Amino acid sequence: MAGNLEYVVLRLIRRFLLKGWILDRLRGWIPHYRASLGESSPADIVDLYWKYCRLAHLEPEGKTILEIGAGLTNGTAYEITGRGAHGIAYEPYVPLDPEADRRVFESRIAPRYPTLDRGKVRRVSRVEELAEPSVDLVLSHSVLEHVRDMDRLLLELKRVLRPKGCMIHIVDYRDHFFKYPFHFLQFSSPVWYRYLDPGDLCRARIGDHLRALEAHGFRTEVLAKEQDIPSLMSLKRRIHSEFQHHSLEDLATTWAVLHGEKI
Repeated sequence: MAGNLEYVVLRLIRRFLLKGWILDRLRGWIPHYRASLGESSPADIVDLYWKYCRLAHLEPEGKTILEIGAGLTNGTAYEITGRGAHGIAYEPYVPLDPEADRRVFESRIAPRYPTLDRGKVRRVSRVEELAEPSVDLVLSHSVLEHVRDMDRLLLELKRVLRPKGCMIHIVDYRDHFFKYPFHFLQFSSPVWYRYLDPGDLCRARIGDHLRALEAHGFRTEVLAKEQDIPSLMSLKRRIHSEFQHHSLEDLATTWAVLHGEKI
């Protein structure tokens, strides 16, 4: 129960006190919290994208690629474009930070791709800004676990994908206080969303995402997956009844790579 007390206190602090610029300044000091690598290591993320594209028998070079959840900068889209594709950054919630974007380009991108023109990368805040069909491949890294309206997102992505277009989503299903990968499954939706949710953690499980992809006409497969059954079993008697319809595999999955092909 001591772990639960620490968890609830940290979640309340994160929910009500650590917002906006305060979180940006202090996130490196928050216990058991990890910041995104999108701005600091775009090449590492694109290495993962390319790895799983090849595993799915996809060749990303020469393709028009939409990355969803770009964050404060276009760093990953620059890296994608530098590798021979056409990267588009999609970020509906966070405005571009011009200074951070310049720093990422000059320190992380330009030394690797000295002839790359920043103007080749487009950034959009709404998928509706893109023509249909105009995208070959959709990629995301640690994004789907934050999407509450999955149906709306999939409708938008399906519209802009070309026939036989594909998506690869790398999804982190853990609670993002990583010492406690499944603690957020103990609470009812009213308690979670009113008091503990940091604002963007919807607690969807892998089965929810697979069913949504299939319902929207995507042929799906799981390219990779990790589970943590011991950590789940230590909490099993405290898992809220809202999650009782999920299989043990659903609940214990901590990380997965999902591949969807438009049928």
